[in-house]
Amino acid sequence: MKKGALLLGCLCICLMVNCGNNDVSSDQIVDSENIAGTSVDASETGATDETEAADDGVYEIKENMFMAQCQDIYLNPEDYLDKVIKIEGLYYQAEDTIEGILRHYVIRYGPACCIDDASIGFEIRYDGEYPEIDDWIIVTATIEKIQRNGNDFVALNVLSLEVSDERGAEEVSY
Repeated sequence: MKKGALLLGCLCICLMVNCGNNDVSSDQIVDSENIAGTSVDASETGATDETEAADDGVYEIKENMFMAQCQDIYLNPEDYLDKVIKIEGLYYQAEDTIEGILRHYVIRYGPACCIDDASIGFEIRYDGEYPEIDDWIIVTATIEKIQRNGNDFVALNVLSLEVSDERGAEEVSY
């Protein structure tokens, strides 16, 4: 439990430091740096029951547990590697100022000092045409760990991406 509280405290500090900073690298969109190597019991995130596979074998990231489920995947990526997940959220893109390329994400906004200062979600890797920024997307994908600048990251390898007119909650919390 102490590890979870410490991690949550660090996440809050990271979010506060970024408050008002609009020129961010893609690594700041979701706090994934060094998280993939962290070992935390899934029961500490509260997402254990919520991330059980549906009858069709697809893990759905539920709206009411969005932050906890995303955190569980970041903290325990080996439990999800090559499994299929379904996630809904806003399409977002940001320029990676370190590598000079455009990165793509599925996110929702989380608690912070300003609503657009904190987001949680995943980088998405997709071969198709990307939607407009802030479109509501439904992504079915596999989880993969990637290396970037010597650090482990979690990304989604998109199997399907659908734009939906029906939107869920853009703002989520624990």
